[in-house]
Amino acid sequence: MTEATPIPTDIIVPAGYTPVYLYQNQLYMDESLDSPLKSKSQIASGSSLYVVDVSHDAASLYQLMVPSSENKAGIGYDEICIDLSNVTKDDITNLGSAFLGNSNLESADLSGFCDIDTIYSLFDYCTSLKCVYFDTLCNVGKGELNTYHTLSTCKNLEYLVLDNVNVDFVVDNVNDAERGIPAGTKILVPRAALDAYKADSHWKSAADRILAMENFDIVRKDGVVTVMPKAV
Repeated sequence: MTEATPIPTDIIVPAGYTPVYLYQNQLYMDESLDSPLKSKSQIASGSSLYVVDVSHDAASLYQLMVPSSENKAGIGYDEICIDLSNVTKDDITNLGSAFLGNSNLESADLSGFCDIDTIYSLFDYCTSLKCVYFDTLCNVGKGELNTYHTLSTCKNLEYLVLDNVNVDFVVDNVNDAERGIPAGTKILVPRAALDAYKADSHWKSAADRILAMENFDIVRKDGVVTVMPKAV
């Protein structure tokens, strides 16, 4: 394994990760900000990326990892994971199409996001995605978000983790073929919130697959999320 990479901002990039630089809602290949990330050829397939937040003022991650304006499979970067832990998320309201068309992405840690306006196609065509973790993501003040292809096309999604005792994130229709959650996906929530999620009008039709997250080992490290049922 390669050594962790030190960079002048005193941020330590995890070993094996490639740093990319976020400035004014756009990614760049180097600290000079002279090389915008615009082509799939710039990122090796299967890479692990670490986002260095240069200006800490991002308001949008729209199409963050999509070098094309098309909407189909195979158009996103082919990274296997992306670490957003250094990104200041307080003002980010748009997550639309951020990972669209990435067939390699296996998990996503989207902790720390707050009040979101746009989330459609966030993981559209992410067919290898197995686990997504949310905690403070909120859209209650705006009612139902357009969750078109947010997760519905993720045919191998095993776990959606909603680590929030409040039902702050809701979908249009959990069973809708285009705006819902795949039928085989388990929805993990805090045990203290099980009844609230199962009774909520947006989630109750999936009550039989809403489970207590305390029954699972959930590990989050460097943008990667793994979930395993605890041994009985």
